[in-house]
Amino acid sequence: MNEGNELKKLERRAKAMLLDKEIPPAKMEVVRSMIHNNEIIPEERYRAIIELVQSCPDRAVKEPVSTRRISRNKRNKAVPPKKDIVQDAPVYDAPTETSYFINDIHARYRHLKLFKKRYLVHRNNRIGIGVRKRLIPGKRMLKILREVVSVQENVISRLTVLLHEILNDEYIDDPLIFNYMRNIRRWLLDQPLVKYPYDSLKWMERQTFERELKAYVVNYYSFLKLDGQTRESIILMMENKLRMIDELRKEDVLKHDSDQSRAAKEKRNLDRERKVYEYIMAVRSFLPVSPFEDNMLSRKLKNSYNIDHFTVFLNSMLEALVYQRPFSEKELNTYFDIHVPVVSKNKWDYSEDILKKVGKDPESQRRKEINALKMQLEPYETMHAFLQYEDNGRDILMLGVDEQWRLVDKKRFDPETVYKENFFNFLDGVINYFNNKYRPLMDGSPVEFMDAIKERIEGSLFRDDYFNEELSALSSILNEMHFFRTNNPTLAITRNEVKKIMKGHIQSMSHVQGHITMMGDFFYRLAKKFLQVYDAHCTWVMRGKRLGDIMEIRTSLVYDAGDEGLLSGRPVPFHDCTIKGFQHGGSLSSRLEGMRIITESLHEGVLVHMIAFTLQACHECMNERLARDLDERKRIWNQIKALEKQ
Repeated sequence: MNEGNELKKLERRAKAMLLDKEIPPAKMEVVRSMIHNNEIIPEERYRAIIELVQSCPDRAVKEPVSTRRISRNKRNKAVPPKKDIVQDAPVYDAPTETSYFINDIHARYRHLKLFKKRYLVHRNNRIGIGVRKRLIPGKRMLKILREVVSVQENVISRLTVLLHEILNDEYIDDPLIFNYMRNIRRWLLDQPLVKYPYDSLKWMERQTFERELKAYVVNYYSFLKLDGQTRESIILMMENKLRMIDELRKEDVLKHDSDQSRAAKEKRNLDRERKVYEYIMAVRSFLPVSPFEDNMLSRKLKNSYNIDHFTVFLNSMLEALVYQRPFSEKELNTYFDIHVPVVSKNKWDYSEDILKKVGKDPESQRRKEINALKMQLEPYETMHAFLQYEDNGRDILMLGVDEQWRLVDKKRFDPETVYKENFFNFLDGVINYFNNKYRPLMDGSPVEFMDAIKERIEGSLFRDDYFNEELSALSSILNEMHFFRTNNPTLAITRNEVKKIMKGHIQSMSHVQGHITMMGDFFYRLAKKFLQVYDAHCTWVMRGKRLGDIMEIRTSLVYDAGDEGLLSGRPVPFHDCTIKGFQHGGSLSSRLEGMRIITESLHEGVLVHMIAFTLQACHECMNERLARDLDERKRIWNQIKALEKQ
């Protein structure tokens, strides 16, 4: 009779909790499965439900609205504030401490022979004792774990060598992949449960199993969350470094090898390729793209033990030994706080002493980063230097415009006054000066040079099609400038007004903005081509001025955007000569006679003047691309200064 009353009390309490508690969907599914499971005796069923839902927060209950009339003397009384309701602590979907699911779990995995059922006598309360069921690892489970560990050891055996290969590679500066590999190595060094004698495992409690399996499981599921690109970068790095190890590096099969030697090499190469493939497949077993992706380790478990996947094996151990109940992926992630593995993007995860030896310690990295930034800065610094270039202390644009007006237009203006008060007219002088002085050097026209031994040589710096697009643009600009000035003879636009026009603040003058933009783009493209020629010559000089044939400096340059000579170094034609005269010179070209194309110091010469003039003209046109280059120079300089202060 007492047992019947106790059962009814448990039933009423369980049903009341189901009504009063806010139960998450995952737990509600477990409750439903327990209610419909007739194999669990009613008393155990209700106790399990109570234990499962008692930690859930209470449902919010609305206060009933009273219809009772309130007397006048009570109507205006102050109502004391309600006490704040303290919410229950958040639920972390923790494992259960009950044994109500043990029979179900044992039945589910009985065919795999992974676990054994064990009964422990324990004190239930002050006056009574009870028997508690639980599952422990079977010998078959330990055998499977040892086979998994053997695959881990195979990966680790070469992983240490691969890490050292990366450390010793002076061209690898980014530590991200290395740090991920260090994490993988730490994870695979973990060998849960196999280090204990079997008799010890029989007496382990749930908390001990959790402590043993937690790190391993967290690592496995964390790397499952890693994005695909990073995962493939890790595996690709391993594969590339693996092929560089002496014992796995392929032998070159040479033409003069005998048939026997060739066959032996090919056989050894095939064996090495097989070893690389097997290693990478072993790595992929622990870094699958998805939880149930087919891989080498999972196929091995399926063929030998009828276990569908390595993930299934891990989940079965968690379900039987840790959770002691069914669980969801969400519960696992929440309880174990599983997230994408986080490693340093800047600092190498290794011994400071070793890092200093290989030049990857923070100080070496800082110096290397500064040097790399300075190399990035070089072209921008060259550009900036040309923007500051002057002819004997005088502004080269002012000199050019003054020369154009005095010698060609037969007019006398003060360039500085025109620059401020009629800026568009100043730019007209700039473009005409450039055309009248430098065009004969660009269009392939014959030029007479004189070398160091006073011998006259006829040739040209550039082939006639080198600046086809630029010379066509130059002709268009000259025509449009002439048309504009003819139709607006009295229009004077100050430089300050031009600044506003270029910013789009004066919409009625958008046609002026179009002219100046076109001119700025022309000078920018031209300056970039001149700079390529200049940089290639500087590289050639720095590499020792190697010259196979005198014709290398007597042949006109041919334009090729992908020309390797631009990077490896190439001399400027006739750089050792002075200009003697022009066959089809412009009205100002004679001013170049007696000048070197480029001097030994690389700081003077016709080419230097042309680069400086085009860049400074481009800057005056407020060209956006040049402005971006100068902003990039500032950005790199700021990075260098910040690193130097560290």
